[in-house]
Amino acid sequence: EALRKNRRLQASVAEALGAAGAAAAKNAKQHDVLRAYLGRGGQKKESSQARPCQRHPVSFFSPPEEPHLAPPKNEDAVRRALFHERYLGALRESFWTRKEDEALLEAMDTQLRREAFNDAYRRLGSDPKRPPGERAKAFGEA
Repeated sequence: EALRKNRRLQASVAEALGAAGAAAAKNAKQHDVLRAYLGRGGQKKESSQARPCQRHPVSFFSPPEEPHLAPPKNEDAVRRALFHERYLGALRESFWTRKEDEALLEAMDTQLRREAFNDAYRRLGSDPKRPPGERAKAFGEA
């Protein structure tokens, strides 16, 4: 039994060594190709530049009689397009004017200042340890 296992292992080692020799030869060939490529300054071979690119101008979803047509729309897509055209077309236009933008920014600034003041007033005014003079000074600062 042990002799059979030993022979099987020897055969697998010999097979692996044979594959390693073939791989080393393949590696040397690729190394030569790479060295030749780098020797040309990274330029491609002339034969690969002459090959035309394959383009697929035909839609896979179009009928065979008219290969350049776009795919047909299904009923849901048609209904969605009609809905957008009828009800959502107005959303494409901009309704905000420059004056309204400025008014919005001013309102936001005023609101933020008011909230900051109320917060500071609540915080400083609720401290019972502060004397009234300091509260008034804090009120003026806020």
